[in-house]
Amino acid sequence: GPRHVTTAVVAICVDLAKPHEAMRTAEYWLGRVHARCAKTFERLAARGSRLPEQLVRRSERVFAAAGGGGTAGAHEDAESPLVRHSGVTVLIVATKHDAWRRTDPERMKVLVRALRFLAHTNAAGLFFLGGFGAADSRAERPVNDAGFEPPTDEYPGEMRSQFNQFRAYLNHLMFSGADRKFPGRLAARLDHLRPVTCPVGGDRLSSIGVPKGAETGEPLRAWRDVTSRMFPPPRDGDGDEGSKVT
Repeated sequence: GPRHVTTAVVAICVDLAKPHEAMRTAEYWLGRVHARCAKTFERLAARGSRLPEQLVRRSERVFAAAGGGGTAGAHEDAESPLVRHSGVTVLIVATKHDAWRRTDPERMKVLVRALRFLAHTNAAGLFFLGGFGAADSRAERPVNDAGFEPPTDEYPGEMRSQFNQFRAYLNHLMFSGADRKFPGRLAARLDHLRPVTCPVGGDRLSSIGVPKGAETGEPLRAWRDVTSRMFPPPRDGDGDEGSKVT
């Protein structure tokens, strides 16, 4: 509502154990966020409030500054017509990263890039979390060419560090505000083979790219199509085809 919109932080969770649903889930809730903000802003504007304009401008400044080391307007995508600002801070949180960490890397790359595109064009952050359940077991640990399991697995520690960074960033957004500089170091980490960390504005459209054969001006549809082909819904009685270990 109007009283809460200035400090709102929205976290949209998608389940990487169900990769065929990830894009659809994220896109649906992003649409709901934009629609709710538009309705609230309409009521505020009808009362003569300039708050809607101020919140959108704040979002644009935060996004732009993230691409230039704190310099407003330095982000190469700041003026892109593909980027939409709802006026509130949004994070996409992809959970259960451990459930698909040994999925075919090429398929992982497609979904990661698609989620990066969706997050970036909606001025949202993107974080992959996991490692808290039974999926991170001995059976999930990598095995070397000789057939021996390494003595230690760095993944659980990496995921704990990832979660701590996310929690610190979320606390900062909620209690200090997106327009205040985050006091810690939170660099974008976009390797599809590792858990992704990307604060608001930390990505680039030029880095994300588009799927091969995509029509000019239709990148979102192209990402929808390619993820649908790569991660079809599971057949009745089968496991999740998209999350099977290769």
